[in-house]
Amino acid sequence: MPDGKDPSDAWAEFMRGIYAEPFKPGSNKMRTMMDLYPQGLRDSLGEIRDELETAALTVVALVRWRMDARGGHDPVREDRGVRFSFDGTNWWRLPDPSHEMESWSETHAVIDAQIHAELEQYTARNLSQPLGHELLREAFSTRSKNPRSALIVTMTALEVGVKEYIADLVPDAEWLAFEAPSPNVVKMLGEYLPKIPSRAASGVLNPPPKKVLETLKVAVTLRNTVAHQGKGNISIGRLSEIMATVADVLRVLDVHRGFPWSLKYVRDEVRKEWFGESV
Repeated sequence: MPDGKDPSDAWAEFMRGIYAEPFKPGSNKMRTMMDLYPQGLRDSLGEIRDELETAALTVVALVRWRMDARGGHDPVREDRGVRFSFDGTNWWRLPDPSHEMESWSETHAVIDAQIHAELEQYTARNLSQPLGHELLREAFSTRSKNPRSALIVTMTALEVGVKEYIADLVPDAEWLAFEAPSPNVVKMLGEYLPKIPSRAASGVLNPPPKKVLETLKVAVTLRNTVAHQGKGNISIGRLSEIMATVADVLRVLDVHRGFPWSLKYVRDEVRKEWFGESV
């Protein structure tokens, strides 16, 4: 724990700092005990949890197959968390980002005068929320109960978002973008879209950062395994990172479609690497 503090005291102090922060329009974030730990430790714990979850699900799948046990695709309805011990006798629970008893979240939609004016303009122009964002919202609503379905919908949201981007900036290519078979979306983001003049101040969409492309490549492989082979388990941690990455990409595409305010909703580390900004 930070400074050797008791978890309850450290959490209370952390939350006092959160409450003291000014609310940001449209903010949507989840805070858990994991926020008290260094990023390196959080990454390591996530890898440990994913590895243990994969091993447990593999064994359970074998048992279900051998015993002809019925049930849905996800045999674990509730995660009791991961515990560790140094001596095999005394056990402690690892910090868990999904532990409801120790989590806090906020959602704010503060409509100030500027946002109100923008909404009026968009309504007058018959604009609506991009379909890619709508699909991603659907994926978020099913991620805990049906992660494989959420993964497929998430990747569909990304592909639709890329097609919407092309159709908006290159109207003559709209038919081809939506009617042609979906191309390699990772290659499109890294090689083709940067060649299209954008409406952003820079006038060009830079290729995504390496970490974003790597996450999307993993996501494509997982999606293909689920869609074409009908199998494959995905941890909530990995699914959450994929969904967050797709959300970042859709927001960046919005920026280059002429909606600069969307940049504030991109995660700080992604915005810094993609746009070279200091955050």
